[in-house]
Amino acid sequence: MKKIEKSIELGGRKLTLSTGHLAAQADAAVMASYGETVLLATVVSSLQKEDRGYFPLFVDYMERLYAGGRIKGSRWVKREGRPSENEILTARLVDRSIRPLFPKEYKKEVQVIITVLSVDLENTPDMVAGCAVSAALAASSIPWRGPISMVKVGLLDGKFITNPLEKQLKESKLELVVSSTADAIIM
Repeated sequence: MKKIEKSIELGGRKLTLSTGHLAAQADAAVMASYGETVLLATVVSSLQKEDRGYFPLFVDYMERLYAGGRIKGSRWVKREGRPSENEILTARLVDRSIRPLFPKEYKKEVQVIITVLSVDLENTPDMVAGCAVSAALAASSIPWRGPISMVKVGLLDGKFITNPLEKQLKESKLELVVSSTADAIIM
């Protein structure tokens, strides 16, 4: 597979999306970096359609301990625990942003896995996750009416800022997540 990499300026920082070099068994995989925050988004769809009466979309967002530089020693259990509240909420943000864009008649199971590989403690990985999943779905053969973009909007000193840093979020009077296609706001 050939590696493809694209970068854009978003909120005064560089967002880089690359594909074609990781997770070859997935329908598509995208590595996203925003500052020093790095994550991997993979998408897979089942081969056969099962009529369950609903669209089986599963979104998992995982922040691993090593992403923040914490590696447990041999004295502790080396398994990850249950998803944190933040992981559950981020997975729901991504789910609610992408679910309406699948065709109504599409009933094959789709699994989206977002793994945070590195966090720089300045750039929140949640918005990067939405952009990475969008790129992975667009690169896959799964029918989908995307792409989308997700941004976090803050209000600092009476001015709106896009994707505020962690320290700016603490002072911000607003923390609003917006996801949209080129034509309409989804959430």
